[in-house]
Amino acid sequence: MKKIMFLCNWGDTPATLLDRYIFQTPGHDGIWEHLEVTPDPQKADFFIIMDGLPTNVSENQLPASRKLYFQREPAEIVSHHKFVHDQALFKGSYDVFHHLSTWQIRKPFAELRDLPRPFKSKKISAIISGKRFTDGQNKRLETLLKLYSIYPDIDIYGRGLTASDFGTAYKGELNYNKYCKFNGLIDYQYSLALENSSHDNYFTEKLIDCFLTWTKPLYWGCSNIRKYFPADSYAWIDIYSPFVTEILRDEMNKPVNYDALREARDLVLFKYNLWPSVQNVLGNLKKIN
Repeated sequence: MKKIMFLCNWGDTPATLLDRYIFQTPGHDGIWEHLEVTPDPQKADFFIIMDGLPTNVSENQLPASRKLYFQREPAEIVSHHKFVHDQALFKGSYDVFHHLSTWQIRKPFAELRDLPRPFKSKKISAIISGKRFTDGQNKRLETLLKLYSIYPDIDIYGRGLTASDFGTAYKGELNYNKYCKFNGLIDYQYSLALENSSHDNYFTEKLIDCFLTWTKPLYWGCSNIRKYFPADSYAWIDIYSPFVTEILRDEMNKPVNYDALREARDLVLFKYNLWPSVQNVLGNLKKIN
């Protein structure tokens, strides 16, 4: 059994990350086959570094042979200059590796694994913030407005949006609690799922939360997404197309392929989940048995 410790550069402590990520292990205990999490750096065999180190930890405190870097945000959001040049056992940038899947529906692994396909009483939702820092974020909001124009019965959730833009369709924020985004997805056949930007290998909870709740994502983001998930488990929406409104209308009226969604769910849980992903990296490096 190898012990791992999670570190990040966005302010969460190792204990906070541990509390969040144990949700994604079958026993809700921070153990996945040959891996076990620890909050104690003295006990850690490997340090799993998300985007960068906390400000109170310097590079020379951690041996390069025990550091694994994983990119979280795209370059438009966070500079990865240090990420590229620091010494490490493994560098999981989006040039070479997929996003470590972490979900934001605050449901444990076992509950999601056993979740039967629910009755879908509503057509479509969107969980989107009002951020406008990148071109992709601007286009995301434009696309939401276009979808609202053709289907005003959509339910819209998210921070930074107002009813002045979307009327009664805007349902407010989904609080970060044990339900979190779950309630904005579980009752819906479809959900608009648009990333901050488009890159190879970059897909986030915006996509996988849909899969885990048996909801078909109307998706834009990861440019090689077919490498990872069945083509019929999502609908690709080209948000830069002059025909995006017609594309949205067409995709919303296609039947949902629940067999493809089931396969996508299993891939999230058992392959792209951060735990098996880290274990597979260490296995390929022959650092685990």
